[in-house]
Amino acid sequence: MARASFRAGRYGQQLRNPLALAARTAALRLTPGSAALRSMTWCTNWRPPQG
Repeated sequence: MARASFRAGRYGQQLRNPLALAARTAALRLTPGSAALRSMTWCTNWRPPQG
């Protein structure tokens, strides 16, 4: 989960170039809600390792 959070921040939050920001925003807006939810289900189904 920590790695996924790091990747999301690295690819989304640290953009400074206005064109890159616009491309990211457009991609997020064009992504269907169902696809976004499907991509997050692994996180909600996560369970800590036993042991």
